[in-house]
Order: sequence, then structure tokens, then C-alpha cells
Amino acid sequence: MFQARLTPLRSARDGLDQLAQLRARQWDELSQLSFRLGVLLGQPPLIDATLRVFSADILPPAARRRFLFAGLDPDDVAGTLRAIRSIADWPRAWAVEARREEMRARAADAAGRPERAAVSWRNAALAYGFAQAAIGGGGMPERELEDARLAAFARAAPNLAPPAEPVTIPWPTAPLPAYLRRPPGPTGQPLAGPAPLVVLFNGAGFVKEEMTLWSEPFLACGLATLAFDGPGCGELRGRVALDRGQEDVTAAILGWAADRDGLDADRVALLGISFGGAQVIHHAARNPTVAACVSVTPPFHPPPYVDHVHPFVMAEIAALCGIDPSAACARAEELSCVPFVDEVRCPTLVVRAGLDAILPPAEAGRLYDALSCPKTLLSLRRATHVGLSHVDLWTAAAANWLATRL
Repeated sequence: MFQARLTPLRSARDGLDQLAQLRARQWDELSQLSFRLGVLLGQPPLIDATLRVFSADILPPAARRRFLFAGLDPDDVAGTLRAIRSIADWPRAWAVEARREEMRARAADAAGRPERAAVSWRNAALAYGFAQAAIGGGGMPERELEDARLAAFARAAPNLAPPAEPVTIPWPTAPLPAYLRRPPGPTGQPLAGPAPLVVLFNGAGFVKEEMTLWSEPFLACGLATLAFDGPGCGELRGRVALDRGQEDVTAAILGWAADRDGLDADRVALLGISFGGAQVIHHAARNPTVAACVSVTPPFHPPPYVDHVHPFVMAEIAALCGIDPSAACARAEELSCVPFVDEVRCPTLVVRAGLDAILPPAEAGRLYDALSCPKTLLSLRRATHVGLSHVDLWTAAAANWLATRL
């Protein structure tokens, strides 16, 4: 009789499991549409035609979150977007906004308002960075934009709260430029004891200056942050290319942290976004003393779909690798997490975005399924690539997750 009573319960449970699996499959199928549509609708002629009619002010709130999360004023962002009527307008419009912020910064400096000046210098650096984001756009030369961005942020960094301290990581291949931010204590002064460190790995099109402005949720949880330009990124773009076998970057950072007062080298976590999300898996596998890992919308195994990735994205990856875009597909295997995933032992958080139009959304789920370490999946069904539409949500969640493990 007891067995007879259990049978309906097991049938009901099996039915719920099957329903859950069906819903998961349906979600996977629907979420792949965002990737396919992103490539289809993101062709340059269609983008230009849309911008001519509507301007870039057509961007929805979710697509503006990156600009606003870093600190830009919503009205300034809207004005800049309204001035963009073609892809070629993108760098020019953002450079104009950057110069406007520089004028505000100089006026604040002259008035003896260093905090206000720091905000404007920060905004100028961000605008110069966004000016560099358009593939195929015209305007200021790339090196001129780069120099202007670096100079503006250097003037902002000392007066950020807490400050961003410029440091250099002595990697054998080339020095790595970085910014270190320490969590404030109760009185606003640095914490007395050594703090855990979160190392921020850039994604394609991101640089250390923008990434260090994502630090606030981590600083609020008592975690220091290190944002750096790795191979192919920021200051190293065109000088040192992204290549296989560069996991000693993290070894160099761990060694540097061990010699740095106020940092706990035994509690170092890696957080990477997009292709940086794949890098942190590689680096955690090869550096077993890493304490925790966060991988945000990573490419897990690109070869099966790389020829469907948007050409703008492929051009950016090619620039990171220092190769011609036509050769980028052949290098896709080097971004794969498959050779590394079994070696990751530290707790790992994977962030998946259900409306990812840059990479297939299922990639993050495949990474999570393949990991054998203690793992957590944060699945954001309505989020875009890098979770930019929900960046405030996932950074806060990641900061809390890391704080409990570090």
C-alpha cells in the first residue's frame, strides 16, 4: 500500500521534471533568436538607414545602461545620441561630448572644485572611450582619442571616491598598466587589514578606465579592485597581441599582490566579461591559488558558430589578436574553455544573458554545465550581452557572492 501511494507522487514529480526540461529547451531555442537577429539586423547598411531616419536616440533604455552605469548624465547621453545619424557620426559625436566635458572640468579646476572637476574629467575619458567603439567610423585618429582618454582619466583618478591609484604589473612580456581601488573603512579611510582583491578582465571594446568605474558594488562589500589593460586591450592594443599561453598574466598579478601592502594575495578573485569571461576560466585553471572566479557571458567553445558572429565583433577580436579579420575564424579555438574547464577548482559564478545578441546565450550555460568545481549560475532572461541591460543587478549580486567566498 505504501508503494501504491508513492507511485502517483513519483509520476507527478517526473511530469514536473519533464515540464522543466521542456521549458529549458524552449528558452534555449528562443534565446538563440537574439543572437541570429543581432547579426541579421546589425548589418552596416541597415544601421546607417535606421540612424538617418531616427538617429541613435532610438536606442532603448536597456542599450543606454552602459553609458549611465559608468556615470554619464542621461541628458548628455541623449544629446550625443541625437547627433549621430550614421556610423561615421559615432566617433565625432562622442569626441564633441568629450571636449565639452573637458571644458567643464577646466572651469571646475579654475574655480577650486576638484571633486566636480574629477566628475567631468571622468566623463571626458568615458566619452573618448565610447568614440573609439565604432568599427569603421571616421573622426579623430585612434591614437589621438587614446591619448586624450588616458590624459583625462589620469586627472580624474586621484579625486574619485575612493581614488583610483595608477599601478604597473611587472609581467615579463610587457608591463601591464592598471588602476587599483581600495575599499574605504567606516570613516572613509582605507581599511586597516589586508583586503581581498577582485581582478577585472576587459571584454572586447572595454578598457581599464571604464572597468574601474564598475568597482563601487565590490568596494562597498570590502573588496579591492584591480582593472588592467591586458594583451590587445587599451594601452597594449597594437603593441602586445592576445595569444595562447598568456595565463602567466595572473601569476604576475598574484606575485604583485603578495608584495603590496593592504592586499591579501591568498584571497584573489578573477572577474571577466565577454572574451574576458573565457580568459578567467583559462587563468583560474592554470593558477590554482585563485580563490574564486566570475565569468560573464563568455564564449565557451566558439568554433561551431564563429562564422556567424557579427563582423564588427570579429573585427574587434582580430584587433585584440593583432591579425587580419579574415584570419579571426581560424583563431577561434584559442578562446575555447574546453581544454581548461576540468582544471578549474575554485568556486565559480557564471552569468548568462538570455537576450545576448553578440554570442549565443547558451554558451554560458554550457560552461556552467561543464564545470566540476563548486559553481553558481546567475541567469538573466531579459539581459543583453555582458548583462549590460542589467549591469547594476549582476555586479551587486557578484559582489555579494564574492564577499561570502573571500
